[in-house]
Amino acid sequence: HVEDILNVCDEYHPAMAVVDSLQAVSENSGTTSDQVARVFAHYCKTHHMCGVAINHMTKSFDITGGMGASHYVDTVMAFEPFIPELDGDPAELFGKRALQDHEIAYHKRDASEPIEDLRILRTVLKNRYGPIGEKAYFYTAKSGRIEELKKRPRVLPFGTRD
Repeated sequence: HVEDILNVCDEYHPAMAVVDSLQAVSENSGTTSDQVARVFAHYCKTHHMCGVAINHMTKSFDITGGMGASHYVDTVMAFEPFIPELDGDPAELFGKRALQDHEIAYHKRDASEPIEDLRILRTVLKNRYGPIGEKAYFYTAKSGRIEELKKRPRVLPFGTRD
């Protein structure tokens, strides 16, 4: 129940809380994911706390449960697979050396196939802090941690080779 989550927040006063997922909380409490999002967002705003509400997506990358939850948040983001056909050639974006250094399995193949080791966190639908479509790139390190992969600069410093 969303009330249980808020009671824990009242007890521990965290700087940030994560609800994973709106669907799971709504199914357990007999409410809709929109109602859970509204109550959670209101609590976070009135308690000056950062809140992250995770919503499921369909295989076609549509948000499940409708768009109602997006009315209560500042930013809607999607964590998506990296698909070269849509996102560009990783060797050009990051440099072949960076892909090798991070042991990202990349080879020329069908550009519509996702690259398993790369993910994109992209703002979609709404972003009160900047433009929609901003991206951050991530990969799974050998340690199992998810780490950011920086895009290489468009102009390399003199004498730098990739």
